[in-house]
Amino acid sequence: MSVPDRVLAVALALCAGAAHAEDGGPSPTRVLDAPQRFEFGLYGTRPEEGDDALTVGLAYHYRLSPVFAVGARAEYAGGDLDSWVLGAPLTAHFGEGWEFVAMPGAEISDGEIKGLLRLGFGYVFEFNSFGLKPEAFADIVDGETRYGLGASVVFGF
Repeated sequence: MSVPDRVLAVALALCAGAAHAEDGGPSPTRVLDAPQRFEFGLYGTRPEEGDDALTVGLAYHYRLSPVFAVGARAEYAGGDLDSWVLGAPLTAHFGEGWEFVAMPGAEISDGEIKGLLRLGFGYVFEFNSFGLKPEAFADIVDGETRYGLGASVVFGF
């Protein structure tokens, strides 16, 4: 099983577990109000040079206050990038679903670790016990900017 296949298998298992956990409670938590959540995302990432890459990601989100949240994110980008991104996002929530993210992190590619800064935004659409979040971001890695566009499935708990 290749690395992207393993990442996808773990992501699907986590999402299934989060969805199953939501079935047992007497009153489900709204995704937008949940103190914690998991996100599974698929993105298209466009580097300045090379072909676009399919990126698969997992994120954990912990709400510190009604406005701010911190978390952890891991992503694998295939294609020419063939790299991992690990980061600690700081998220600011505005209105009923808008999120703005600043994330310091690292990109790991070919055994080399480079610093990364991600700036992005998204909007969470709520559906019963899960949400769908279209999002866009820009990663600044070693002086190069990469752009991403995609969506995440969000499970609150």
